[in-house]
Amino acid sequence: MLIRCKLSTRARFSLTTSLKTSTVYNCSIIVCCCINCAGIKQVAVANIVTVSYSVLALIMYCIISLVCGSSKTFTDSTDPETGKGGVFPYGAAGVITGAAVTVVSYGGFETVVTLSAEAKNSKRDVPLAIGSSFAIATVIYVSVALAIVNLVPWYNLDEGTGIPASLEAHNLTVPKHIIIGAILLASASLVLCTLTTLARD
Repeated sequence: MLIRCKLSTRARFSLTTSLKTSTVYNCSIIVCCCINCAGIKQVAVANIVTVSYSVLALIMYCIISLVCGSSKTFTDSTDPETGKGGVFPYGAAGVITGAAVTVVSYGGFETVVTLSAEAKNSKRDVPLAIGSSFAIATVIYVSVALAIVNLVPWYNLDEGTGIPASLEAHNLTVPKHIIIGAILLASASLVLCTLTTLARD
C-alpha cells in the first residue's frame, strides 16, 4: 500500500535547507581532510588565509560601527518593553551566562600545544604563540562586543545572527556578506585545526 505524504511549505523549506547545509559541511570536511593530508605547511597556509580574512572582516566591522553607529545605544540603554537597562540588565545570571559563552569561545588554544612538536623552537615559540593569540583574541572580542552594541541597542540584537543582523539593520548588504563569509571561513578553520590536532594526538 502506497502512502502519500504532503509536506507543509515550512517542512519542505527546512528539509531543503538542512540538505544544502549538510552538503556544505560535508564538502568543507573533505577539503579540510585533503589539506591535512597534504602536510603541515599547507595546513599553516590555509589557516593563515582563513584567519587573516576573518580578522580583517572584524576590523572592517569595527570601523563601520564607528562610522554608522551611535553612542546613544550606550547612554540610553533601557529596553522600552521590559524596562531593563543599565550595566547589568539581567543581573548575576546574565553575567554568569555571558562568562560561560566567553570561556567556550576561548577553546582551541590547546591546538598550539598539540602542534608544538612541529615548531622549530618550541620552548620559545609555544608560550609566545599562546600569549599573543590570547591577547589578540581578547582585543578582538572586546572590540566586536562594543561595535555591535554601538550599531544596534542590546535589546534589539538577534541572538542567532547578531553581527550580520546589526549590519542588515543599517542596510549594509555587502559588509553583511563579507562577515558571513568570515563566519564560514572561521568554521572551516576550526574544522581544519580539529582534524590536524586529532591526527597528531
